[in-house]
Amino acid sequence: MLNQPLATCVRILVVLSVVVAPVAAAEPQHPSLSELARKEAVRMATVAGGVFAGMLIGAGVSKAGRCDGDCELPGLLIFAPIGAIAGAVTGVLLAR
Repeated sequence: MLNQPLATCVRILVVLSVVVAPVAAAEPQHPSLSELARKEAVRMATVAGGVFAGMLIGAGVSKAGRCDGDCELPGLLIFAPIGAIAGAVTGVLLAR
């Protein structure tokens, strides 16, 4: 069974992919420079948010067991790139 925060993130990504995909079909052929800048800003913000969310989830998952010292560090290092990938996918879907 998935951890509760991880399951919630997966559900949010699925809902976003279902909701955003039909909206993204109505894009003009040649977007303006400001539109391209807005899309890129959304993509960068979602990647940064994904890294941060991945670090929080990883730290929470890894300290669920009983240990002494820096228990959060391995989970933080493992889940940060996973969160970045999830954030990048979300950013591409949102900025279509």
